[in-house]
Amino acid sequence: MSVAFPPEIENFVEQEIASGSYGSREELIVTAVELLRRRQSDLEHLREDIAAGLEGDGVPADQVFAQMRAKYPADSTP
Repeated sequence: MSVAFPPEIENFVEQEIASGSYGSREELIVTAVELLRRRQSDLEHLREDIAAGLEGDGVPADQVFAQMRAKYPADSTP
């Protein structure tokens, strides 16, 4: 597969290879695609968690703040 990059991306790829971070263009591209896959998977899990949280009963804000004030008193010094 042959891919033409915009000049700024091409320069970045060449710098990464020259620095020794990657041994070849192919290695860099494979790493980039793996990171993209992981990011997409992470985003999907996050969306699922958010949807599950929105479907739940939740906890009233007053109760949460009361618990936080009890756990972390205002006059406590770290």
